[in-house]
Amino acid sequence: MKIIKPDSLGLLHRSTHIARQNQLAIGMLAFFSFDKSSLPGLLAEAQMWPFVAEAMGKDAILDEGWAKPCGEFLMFGNAYAPDGKPAIELAVMAEVGSLKKSLFVRGDRHFNKLGLVTAPIPFTSMAISPQNAFGGAASLDNPLGKGLVNLLLPDGASALPLPNIENTSRLILRAGERAPAEGFWPYPP
Repeated sequence: MKIIKPDSLGLLHRSTHIARQNQLAIGMLAFFSFDKSSLPGLLAEAQMWPFVAEAMGKDAILDEGWAKPCGEFLMFGNAYAPDGKPAIELAVMAEVGSLKKSLFVRGDRHFNKLGLVTAPIPFTSMAISPQNAFGGAASLDNPLGKGLVNLLLPDGASALPLPNIENTSRLILRAGERAPAEGFWPYPP
């Protein structure tokens, strides 16, 4: 048997035995720069793995190789204010084929003593990461996030923060409201 794989594709595989049938799931990974997203612009697989390890962090699992009912895409990165000038909020979107997801990214905010949302603090770059999405220590879905646990402000007061990343159709408006953690990263196993 001869196996041929281009250097520009990573492969994941898993063999399983389900319902008395042997099955093989194969996933392909491609790594490219957004300014060169055509087939000739694919980067070598060897360039992808250090980037993936840094983006996902320690002990993360990219994919366990199980068959999927449809394609998926994962993205890691930041939202950047246009021209490097501080912004209080940005709309970001990821679209691959027919799959599309839109998010709001806002500067740090919290609920004040009256229960009102403070003005966002301007930012030039915000990581689209679980740490900036809804969650907290009491969240099973995203224990790294913010919105469930009070934080200590610079003046020593305590306040409930809002997530920096929210779904455009599910914004948190009142203290105590919950929302799914939003982003482009994988769900943990």
